[in-house]
Amino acid sequence: MHTLFIGIDNGTTGTIGVIMPNMLPLLYHTPTVSALNYQKKGAMIERIDVPVLVELFKMINHAALEVVPSGEALKILVLLERPFTMGYLVPAVANGLRAFEATIIAVETMHFPYEFVDSKQWQKPLLGKDIKVSAVLKKASLAKGKQMWPLLDWTGLHDADGLLIAEWARTRTPF
Repeated sequence: MHTLFIGIDNGTTGTIGVIMPNMLPLLYHTPTVSALNYQKKGAMIERIDVPVLVELFKMINHAALEVVPSGEALKILVLLERPFTMGYLVPAVANGLRAFEATIIAVETMHFPYEFVDSKQWQKPLLGKDIKVSAVLKKASLAKGKQMWPLLDWTGLHDADGLLIAEWARTRTPF
């Protein structure tokens, strides 16, 4: 059996990482679309572009199926990072929760099985326990990603969170 691991760093600035044996890891920006903010007149917000995200998932699924030998099974596991919910950061929390719901809808549209993961669960084993400041975490994530997957094109990417989530899932899954 072949397993496709999809790690999703939640949010409109997040990434989607894909790991599967016999495939070069893939890393994508989460697709977004600008929309009017329904809470603040004249302001814009970024939202997950669900139809584009579903198409991305279809493309990933198709690419994985192409490298699986005929007659062999493909198992898919999506790990979606839970949004943070600190009350004093209401706009960021609202954005994270909107993105979380939209991403779940896209994953469920594809009928992919999924689990949730808190950031500390995957960050500690891959980045270390001493890194706690958000800006430092992003830099550490990008550095770790470049170290682990030096052949990837890292142009325009600010972190490797999606790939690191997928890698964490791959190393903890018994199949």
